[in-house]
Amino acid sequence: MLMLRLLISCFVALMGQADEVGKPVAVDVLNQAREAALGVQSVEYTFRLSNSGTASAMTSEIEGMARLLAADSDGGPYHFMAGTLTPTKKTQEPLEFTVARMGDLYQIANRAEQVLFFGRGNSAHDQLISFSDPVLIENFIIPRPFNVAGDGHSVSLAGTSEVSGELCDVLVVPGRKGLSARWFIARSDHLPRAVERDLLTAEGGGVARLEIDSLRLNPDLEPEDFRLATPAGWRTVDVSATRSSPASKPLPQYGLDGLLMRGKVAPDFALKAPGGETVRLADLQGQVVVLDFWATWCPPCRRAMPMLQKIHEDYAAKDVKVVGISTSERGGNPEEMMNSKGYNYGLLLNGEAIGSSYAVRSLPTCYVLNKEGVVVYASRGFKPLDEAALRRAIEAALNP
Repeated sequence: MLMLRLLISCFVALMGQADEVGKPVAVDVLNQAREAALGVQSVEYTFRLSNSGTASAMTSEIEGMARLLAADSDGGPYHFMAGTLTPTKKTQEPLEFTVARMGDLYQIANRAEQVLFFGRGNSAHDQLISFSDPVLIENFIIPRPFNVAGDGHSVSLAGTSEVSGELCDVLVVPGRKGLSARWFIARSDHLPRAVERDLLTAEGGGVARLEIDSLRLNPDLEPEDFRLATPAGWRTVDVSATRSSPASKPLPQYGLDGLLMRGKVAPDFALKAPGGETVRLADLQGQVVVLDFWATWCPPCRRAMPMLQKIHEDYAAKDVKVVGISTSERGGNPEEMMNSKGYNYGLLLNGEAIGSSYAVRSLPTCYVLNKEGVVVYASRGFKPLDEAALRRAIEAALNP
């Protein structure tokens, strides 16, 4: 009887293993994608980035062609993208553009206005090509592709899906605040054909979906292929030196993140301070301005305030003005709260009057404007790592 039971147990175990034959495991799919990407030094593909849910009302769509080349001893990585951006607002015309990166040199060609903008460093990236980041899949060319915390054991599979004629395993990678990304990994070559990223807005959730097609691996590309030439009759604008101007319009007013586009002049406003005086943004030109939209009832806003106070103190002797703009209050007293905490940076009231022009859909929303009033940094929410990015933007605006 004991022998019979053992035979039955073995049979059941073997049958269980047979049921699993051919069924992929999430970690295996991830590791196969890593190994496949390690063999890629350059890549070319066509793409379409679209949005659904509440994200469709706040971001634009982009389609076009992209090329990427891995970094070499001289710099990099190298990016090239040519495409069309279709604004959410139907009153705006689609905009054709070309962007390129060679190491720390960034360029964007605005075909409608026949202007080639260029610049170096993080500030130039933010002003010119940050909107293109979601369509450039760097996992194809970076040294550690698909590097997932916990060695991938937190990933899972969500079935299969066909993308551009390729059968793909859907690999779910969890992120912060319950948001996740879904990578569609082709079974034919273990490389991605699409990625979906969850987005969170004040109005609810949304999804940004990037689909790629016509994937070419290791095309013959050289670094110089990523430098844009200036066509005859075009103007050139060095944003490293000029920080852009009202007449310089690389792209439409709002970027893919729904915030004011880097490189755009911030809308003027007139708001009251607690003492009753009117403060206009135009009055602050000549200073680097940090604008923080917040409310007393907002926990992330309160967590950000000590950082803003520290920035206010650290740059007190320089041309930097930190301004908190209280908005959408629910009976709280912003002046009283700031005084109780010892925060003495600037305060303006009733920011909801300008909330739509500054794309304030959730709190806090933060901008850095350079001395000419041009947006050089924009963010929503608050994370401790935001302080480093905020300070980099301030330093770049102080030292163009």
